[in-house]
Parts: sequence; structure tokens; C-alpha cells
Amino acid sequence: MANNSKHTKVKEQIIEVSSIMFAKYGYKKTTIEDIGTATGKGKTAIYYYFKNKEEIFKAIIEKEAEELENNIIKSVNNYKLPDEKLRAYIITRMQTMKNLSNFYTAIKTELYEHLPFINEIRKNVDEKEFEIIKEILEEGKKLSFFEFENVNETATTILTILKGLEIPLFVEDRINELENYINNFIKILFYGICKK
Repeated sequence: MANNSKHTKVKEQIIEVSSIMFAKYGYKKTTIEDIGTATGKGKTAIYYYFKNKEEIFKAIIEKEAEELENNIIKSVNNYKLPDEKLRAYIITRMQTMKNLSNFYTAIKTELYEHLPFINEIRKNVDEKEFEIIKEILEEGKKLSFFEFENVNETATTILTILKGLEIPLFVEDRINELENYINNFIKILFYGICKK
């Protein structure tokens, strides 16, 4: 049992150190040798725990995707009212995405095409987010907070807009404008742009 715990600890250390290196130098420039040196384990030890660099990167992306989901759920569960939950979801999602450098780098670069697991992870993340939004919307409609015709279409639209916001914020590196974009989107979502 102690051996198993040590094995897990070493794997976690490799993932943590590799995560920093990939974020700093990029996937292509980071080598197994670099990771071995940075962890103090050596190249051979890294190969004992992971088959290759791709497997390490996959573990990092899965960990960051899990962090995104956990942060969203935790944040949403802090509120009772559906509009507060939806606001918490949007803010937490975008702020967490900003902090998950490897997850987002993988999606915005050519890694998306060369590492097939990234697309699978992103699809899985999208499905979970869709369910969270849908649940909030259904609760909001039931309590007369929200008015919409089709819950699936509305949830898809919200998620699509948020994914669209990722481009100017993260790809074009206008991250300092994140709060303004989020607040503006929430305002439009809740109140529309037509004069009442």
C-alpha cells in the first residue's frame, strides 16, 4: 500500500512539474529529458511512469479539465437562486479557463489536430457544461426566473457564446478585458438589448 502511495506521489510530481514546463516552453519544445531533469528523477524514471510525452500531456489536460468542472460545480452550489447560479457558472468558467494554461493552449494551437485525445476531452467537458447550464435553466424556468422556448437550444447558445468569447480573450491575449466581457455578456443575457 505504501509503495502504491509513493507511485501516485511521483506521478503527481511529474504531472505538476511537466505542467509548468509545458505552460512555459510549449509542448513541442519540452522534452522528456527536460522533465526528468526538472523533477530530479532522470529521463529513465519518467519513462517508468509514462510511455511518452503525449501521455504526460494527456494527464495534465485531464487534470485541468477536472479542475474546471470541480470549480464550476463548487461555485454554482454556493448559490440558491438560478440567476445567481448562472452568473457564478459564467464567471467561474471564464476565470478558471484563464488559469488553465495547458488546457487552453492545447485547444488553441495545432496540438488540437495532432493529439486526438484533446478533442475527446474537450467534447466531454462541453457535454458536462451543457448539463450544468441546462439544469440551471430548467430550475430557473420552473421558478419563473427565466423565460425561453427550448432548454437545449438555450443551453447550447450560452455555451457557444462563451466558447466564442475565448477567442478574443485567450487566443488574441486580451485577458485584461475578461471582466468587462463577462459583465457585458451577463447583462445582455439577463436583460437583452431592446429598450423596454
